[in-house]
Amino acid sequence: MQEAINVVGLTTDEIHEARKNGKITFQEVTQQYLDRIEEYNNQLNAIITTNPKALERAAELDKIWDDSGAISGVHGIPLVLKDWINTADMPTTLGNELFENVIPPSDGYVVRKFREAGGIVIGKSNVSEIMTEEGSLSSVGGQAHNPYVYSRTTGGSSSGVGAGVAASFGTIGIGTDTGGSIRYPAAFGNLIGLKPTRGLVSRDGVAPISSTQDAVGPITRTVTEAAILMDVIAGYDPADVSTARSRNNIPDSYTDYLNENALDGMRIGVMRQLFGPKTDQGNDPELEAEMVTEVIDKRLEDIESYGATVIDPITISNCEKKIEQASVSNDHFEYKRDFNKYLDELGEKAPVDTIEEVVGSHAVGTGREYDFSDNVNLDENTAYLRTLKYREELKHTILKTMENNGLDALVYPMASRIAPRIDDDRIYRTAGNYGMASHTGFPSITVPAGFDPKWETPVGIEFLMGPFEDHKLIELAYSYEQNRSPWTPPEDYAQL
Repeated sequence: MQEAINVVGLTTDEIHEARKNGKITFQEVTQQYLDRIEEYNNQLNAIITTNPKALERAAELDKIWDDSGAISGVHGIPLVLKDWINTADMPTTLGNELFENVIPPSDGYVVRKFREAGGIVIGKSNVSEIMTEEGSLSSVGGQAHNPYVYSRTTGGSSSGVGAGVAASFGTIGIGTDTGGSIRYPAAFGNLIGLKPTRGLVSRDGVAPISSTQDAVGPITRTVTEAAILMDVIAGYDPADVSTARSRNNIPDSYTDYLNENALDGMRIGVMRQLFGPKTDQGNDPELEAEMVTEVIDKRLEDIESYGATVIDPITISNCEKKIEQASVSNDHFEYKRDFNKYLDELGEKAPVDTIEEVVGSHAVGTGREYDFSDNVNLDENTAYLRTLKYREELKHTILKTMENNGLDALVYPMASRIAPRIDDDRIYRTAGNYGMASHTGFPSITVPAGFDPKWETPVGIEFLMGPFEDHKLIELAYSYEQNRSPWTPPEDYAQL
């Protein structure tokens, strides 16, 4: 066996090719990631818990590979898992001190499917703490840092997944997204972030915020890896009734859509309404927005040169107002109802009985807790019912706009400003463009657009399509990616 190659930036396919050629074992791959976590995590705070049996599992998978070949495209591949997703062999802390030692009775659906496919959960990532609105801070994991620009946020709430995948603490990651929580860390971490159509991937075993917005999806370095991971985690799960909608909507393989010429002939509409600073908070808001716009405009020129027709601008009347009306940010009915159900499912392992006890315990470390004092029920909650109506209107408006203009996709910056400094952490929310996908359940994918020319922070560009067009999004993003420069690791975390 030759000296092991370095895992920094190594893709799933490259690991399998190296394994096939006898250049590395899954044990060696896993050990390298564990070494990197040991060396760098005290700086980045990306990982809360490492898997004590990761090396043992890697050895088992080496033997299976040698005896009978690969189980799937993720065989032997270490994954960074958001610590809102249940694992039966490691704590699921939710970033909150009350849950620091809580080990759920069973794996969440996506964890079970990943492990059955031969994947290795190398560790649980830092998260934005439950019951708070902070982007990358928790009372268990501390403040997560962006590996590209240490003083800036990773975005939340899948903060540690983004930082961990970018810093090569694992090959790929799985996060959750209620209001941009996959796409922010991807945009700010030079990564791919796919928020699937709601109903395509089960949320069973995931700490909930909103049953009508929660989604689970990949955070990866390449579109190929996102497609491979979707093949593993997409599908019907009786424990999540929304996944019944996936029937006849899942292709044989998402990797069948890795078509480098897909952009040729596509029609893509630019949502100029979603550009700009959005708020005057923080330092240099206008300049930050100008930097993002400059980067995105260059990518739009590239997309056109790849053969796509770019319609700029596409306008939706009162777009931002419609998105705001469809938001549940001021109504926590779903959060309260669904989180209390989650506590019930933990059974005797639950540290408290209700969401109010979490807030009342003052264990939430950030001081920006949600208010659950409103106890109105669903029948009386007219504001909530009105929100659901506005969401339907937003869906119809977007689809009508795309149909009337013959569009395959809409495009806009994932965040209209660069990743804010950690002391301005909340600005990433006000500058974000997550609402179009979050409030409709439509799929969207964030891909790297480059780095801003002043601060050199990663900038993400986001594409949105209609429901269950995830395979077409992958096709578009792959074509875009193949015409871009290769992924580059953060300089400070490139080598041990």
